[in-house]
Amino acid sequence: MRRFPFQFSLASLLLVMTLVCLATALVLSHRKISQLERDIAQTKGELAAFQPLSAKEVARQFKNRTTLGPLVTTVKDVRYSPVDDTYKVKFSWVDPTTKQTWSTDTILTGDGYGAYSGKIRSGPFITAVGAKDTFFVYVEAPSSFKP
Repeated sequence: MRRFPFQFSLASLLLVMTLVCLATALVLSHRKISQLERDIAQTKGELAAFQPLSAKEVARQFKNRTTLGPLVTTVKDVRYSPVDDTYKVKFSWVDPTTKQTWSTDTILTGDGYGAYSGKIRSGPFITAVGAKDTFFVYVEAPSSFKP
């Protein structure tokens, strides 16, 4: 009589069922994770669409408008608040006379037409640029009007 290496038993049935269930759970989990990753990518794209100017564009314009002569600013971070329609810009600069590095932040508030303006009230910055009390800065979206 010939014997098979594996005999049917309740333990082997449970083992096969466990492996099938684990494989099914793995496939379903992978599909769910893939769907969530697609949803996150889509949400990021939608949020970027609500942001009137890209963070890089705000940083570029801010740096260009606050770099005056020997005083060079460096933008460290730009954050957009869709609730308030504002940008928070963190920046630093090196005082040309003392060679000391300073940093602060400012809020740029939207006017509803694609321009954002704010006041820099940091004492060291005001002194370095030679302003009186505040230094006004603005950034703007390009006009869509083409004559």
